Order: sequence, then C-alpha cells, then structure tokens
Amino acid sequence: MNWNHVILSALVGIVLAVVASALYKKGKVNKLAAVAIFVVGIVLWNIADIAWLRSANTSPEQGFDEAFNSMPLYKLLKEKDPAFYARMRGQALEMAKQGKTQQDIIDTMQANMAELEMQRIQFAPDEDVIAYMRVNMEQTREMQQHSDDACFRFLMPQVKGGVNPVQMLSKDVIAKRMDVEMKLLSTSYGQNAHKVTPQEQKMAEETLAPIGQSLAAKYGDTIEVFTDPQKGVGQEKQVCNMVQDLWHNVLALPPEKAGPVIRISMQQ
Repeated sequence: MNWNHVILSALVGIVLAVVASALYKKGKVNKLAAVAIFVVGIVLWNIADIAWLRSANTSPEQGFDEAFNSMPLYKLLKEKDPAFYARMRGQALEMAKQGKTQQDIIDTMQANMAELEMQRIQFAPDEDVIAYMRVNMEQTREMQQHSDDACFRFLMPQVKGGVNPVQMLSKDVIAKRMDVEMKLLSTSYGQNAHKVTPQEQKMAEETLAPIGQSLAAKYGDTIEVFTDPQKGVGQEKQVCNMVQDLWHNVLALPPEKAGPVIRISMQQ
C-alpha cells in the first residue's frame, strides 16, 4: 500500500459541498437560503515536499506513520486532536488489512477530513474563516480557466467524477491554501478559539436569506443543483458562476457578518 499516495490524495480530494437542508427542515432559514448554502473546502498539499516510500517491504503501520509525519497538517492533528488521528489511522490500517483498494481508503479518509473541517471552522476566528473561503474561490476561478467542465467536476465530484487539483492549480494558490489551512486549524484549537452564540447564528441566517433570494432571481431553476447536484449536468458554466456569485456576495460583507455566514454553511 502506497500510503503517501493515499494520504496525499485524501487531502487533495476533499471537496465539501454542504447544503443546509437541516436548517431548512428545522425552520431556521427559508428554502431559498437553504439551497444557497454551498461550500467548497479543499485541502491541498505540496506534492514536491513529500518523500515517496522507498521500500516495498515497509509494513502498513510504518508506511502510514512515515507518510503522516511528512505532512505538517497531519502532525498538527496528531498533536491537537489525538483521538481523531488515532481513529483515522486505525480505520485506514484495518481497511488495508481487509484488502480494500487504495481508492476505498482515500474515499474514507476524505470523508473523515471533511467532517473534521466542518467541525473546526466553527471555532476559527472570522479572519481565518474568511481567508479560507477566499482561497477556495481562487481555486474555483483557476479551475474554471481550464474549462467549465473541470470547474463543475471540482465542485461536484459525485456527479461526473472529480479532477486532480494538484495537477491543475498554480503553485501559488496551492501554497496559499497550505498556509490558510494550517492557520485555520491551529487557531481553532487555541485558547482563544471562537464560540458561536445564538445571536451570531440568528444574524448569519438573516444575512444569508436575501443572498439566496438574489441567486434565485438571477439563476432560476439552476439553484436546484444545491439540493440535486445531478441537475447541474448540462449547466456546468451556470453552476460554476453561481457558486462564485454566492461567495462573492458573502465575502463583500463586513468581516463580522461574512465569518458567521461561512460558519453556518459548514454546520452539520
């Protein structure tokens, strides 16, 4: 098992497409706001900095630990959230022993990392949450420069299959994403971690509602892709433009409003 490939791919392939249907069902936001909540959260790492396993005889445990220790992000998680680290390590090794494919393990690790990101962003300060979304939108813009189809696959890999962003994004954006991710996770575990209040939650929902209404007026039925991604097939350009419009509007808000809106979009 090439653990470096597995772990790198788990990081590179994380794309969070979060629709706040739960909030809608609970009556916390209207339908237009609910379908407008869409987040892309992709973790990228510099492939050039990773030493590939040199020996085919390396044990699964040794290979896994060598690969993890080569990546600062995973080292941070091992220090700050040892329970999560141990759970992900144990699950990956058990799957390897069961003969699961590399892709099976990658998919599982991606899901674990996606869940962790949705949790930790709730505790990061506005500054880091906003930086996180800005660099995500830089990635989306670069992907659309390749093609609308590549952008759509990047945003919604579950529909037509994903892309390899490391091969398609610039080194500058990858490096920036690395810095942003490390800072966000570091501050989310710190003594001054953010605490979401009921007042913040209410303000964010109220702020998001008119943005959702504006998207509905501009894009019509295309917004249904947020609740049924399959409807994006044939509308790849509109979907990519709509996602960028959504977050352009959010990021244009004052920081004290933009941060909370991004947080509620990541709530589970």
